[in-house]
Amino acid sequence: MKLLSLSGYTPPSHAIIFRQTRIPALITLLLCTGLTVGLAIGILMHGWPGLLWLGVATLALLSKFMLSAFITAMKPTNWTVCLDGSRLLIKYRSYLNHHFNDDDPAIIQLDIDEIVSVSKHRQTITRKTMDSTQRWKRVSLELALEHSLFENIDDALDEERRRQAPNRGISRTKALHYFVSTHQGDFLRIIWRGRSNRLTPSIDDILQRLSSTVSLTSTETEDKQPENMSAEQLDRYIIELCESGDIFWATSILKRRYGYSTTEAKKFIDDLIGKAA
Repeated sequence: MKLLSLSGYTPPSHAIIFRQTRIPALITLLLCTGLTVGLAIGILMHGWPGLLWLGVATLALLSKFMLSAFITAMKPTNWTVCLDGSRLLIKYRSYLNHHFNDDDPAIIQLDIDEIVSVSKHRQTITRKTMDSTQRWKRVSLELALEHSLFENIDDALDEERRRQAPNRGISRTKALHYFVSTHQGDFLRIIWRGRSNRLTPSIDDILQRLSSTVSLTSTETEDKQPENMSAEQLDRYIIELCESGDIFWATSILKRRYGYSTTEAKKFIDDLIGKAA
């Protein structure tokens, strides 16, 4: 296992690349642009109420945001998993943070023979609020590795989560988009399909490509429910949520459980992750 920087590795043309799909950003961009143009035409040519210009302005801003997201998705830095001969490379830096320093460690390189087994992990996620209960499926690629590899991997993932965004003019911008995490000190998990992550080609494609050299399994779990957890169990669950990028839900749980403000909940999470590191 090695840690590589983006400046130190570029996927070659013969490699098999798995990246964030560009289709949702494109569809949303086209929809917002069409609605913006349609509203403007309606106001100018059909006498629709002038207040609709507020809607035009809002849709125009959203269109600009989605255009930026689509352009970012088209950049060569939009890749997550790369199968390069006898190596499997996992880029744990989000493509949305393409403006970060390319010399930072951001890639886990594994030799195929370092992978004990690989599985498709399905998890049912449940989010309960005062008004409703939402459920959805999360599908992840789960790699079983030798336990000795995880100390360096954990340190690298933690360093990336804590990394400050570089200055961009007068602001710092960082996308809290995390999709690689470790579990139980034996598994490396990459979210393939979820609310904020959709990799293409499908997870079945990489499983088929690895099946000739690595044993395959399949697992399925239900999301944990925090209501009846002890304080220690809740701390571990909060860390798991943050490692999988679900910081918003972790913050919501702490606000309900302890009556924290948003600022207090975020400080609790920062302190908790610091202790775990």
